[in-house]
Amino acid sequence: DILQLSGSRTNRELLFYLITLALAAVSARSVGMLSAYPWLPHIPLPVGGNGQPKPRSRSRKRRGSKKTNTVVEGPWNTANSLPRPDIAAAQAELDGLLDKISAAGLDSLSAAEKRRLNELSKRLR
Repeated sequence: DILQLSGSRTNRELLFYLITLALAAVSARSVGMLSAYPWLPHIPLPVGGNGQPKPRSRSRKRRGSKKTNTVVEGPWNTANSLPRPDIAAAQAELDGLLDKISAAGLDSLSAAEKRRLNELSKRLR
C-alpha cells in the first residue's frame, strides 16, 4: 500500500495512511496487544465513560462474621493415608480374585467367590 501510494504521488493519502497505522499500533499496545514491541508507547486508557478512572471498590466486611481458615479433610489427608491392616488384607484378597478373573475369566469364579468379590469391591470404594 505504501509503495502504491508513493508511486501515484498522493502524499496526503500516504501521510494519512502512516498516521492511521501509528495510531492503530499505539491503540493496540494500550489494550494489551503488541506487548512484544517495547518501543511502542503504552498509553493507559481510562476505564470509566466520563474519562475518569474507575474508582477502586472497597471490600465490605459483614458484622459479626469472623474469617476462619479451615482445612477440608478428604481422602488426600496424610494422617489417614496409611493403610489399615484390615483394608490391606481386603485389598490383597480382591487382587487375588481379580488375578483369577484375569487368568481364566469371570466364569472361573464360584458363586461364593463372586459374592465375596462384590462385597470387597463395595467395601473398598
